[in-house]
Amino acid sequence: MKGVLDDFDERVAEINTYFESLGDLEQPNARLVFEGDNHDLEKEIDREWVKTLKATSFLLIYNLVEAAIRSALGSLYETMKSEGCKCEDLREEVRSVWIDQQFRGIDRHSASLRTYQDTAKELVSHVVNQVVVAMDSQHLPTAGNLDAEKVRVICHRLGIPVETPPDALGGADLATVVAQRNHLAHGVLSFRECGRAFTVDQLRETKEQAVVFVRGILENIQKYIAEKAYVV
Repeated sequence: MKGVLDDFDERVAEINTYFESLGDLEQPNARLVFEGDNHDLEKEIDREWVKTLKATSFLLIYNLVEAAIRSALGSLYETMKSEGCKCEDLREEVRSVWIDQQFRGIDRHSASLRTYQDTAKELVSHVVNQVVVAMDSQHLPTAGNLDAEKVRVICHRLGIPVETPPDALGGADLATVVAQRNHLAHGVLSFRECGRAFTVDQLRETKEQAVVFVRGILENIQKYIAEKAYVV
């Protein structure tokens, strides 16, 4: 998990640098200066461009959240694998998620009974032969984009505590991040339309809340791994 937390801190530093520059660009008298051999060229900041940059911050924040959660689960699953954990070793919640992953490739609308039977046989074989459990962090135990509630669902499903610092406010602003991210991804809003609705200070507060919330979750997962709370 140390590598996960270090990577998270690096990504936070990248976003902080982005917001520092964004704050400078939003200043009323901000100018771009291009140095030349004989003279410098000064250019006014395109305010519409700044709106696009503000909207882009939602993509950066969401990327930070999802990357951190997937990496943390990857660390958990890799620890379980390296320790040779088998189905019988796992706590009930983790076992349930593992079973769900075995059936993840089946389309419940078109799969035949034989497909389900074959998957069940393979599952039983893993248990009887005490095969070491392998889980994939790319298949999260929840559907949809990761707002705070979805992160809590993931933690509950694995038996991971979800306490976070009070100033995280329960990650409430992540709902806005996900909504705006989806509006941009699906073309519901243009980047300029999205950016027009938020100030840099509002976005910075949303980013800070997300960072505190996710760091709290990562620390919970770190403790969960350290205490080997994934086994019975």
